[in-house]
Amino acid sequence: MTFVRGHRKTDDPFDLVLGGVTPTDAAEARDVIGPLRDAGATWWDERQLDPSPGVDSLDAVLRRIGAGLPVLD
Repeated sequence: MTFVRGHRKTDDPFDLVLGGVTPTDAAEARDVIGPLRDAGATWWDERQLDPSPGVDSLDAVLRRIGAGLPVLD
């Protein structure tokens, strides 16, 4: 956030979007996303960073959806 604030010309509110793969384990998800939220991130963009075949198959996508949103509090 220090870098972002140092390069902005106004104090207008803004969104900060970060992305990655959310762990399906709730505690691990809090460990990944919680510090980003605390630092000012306002959006998490779920991304699939694994290039292996089948990672974006319907079954894999449905498993990720089934894991649900991470609970941070």
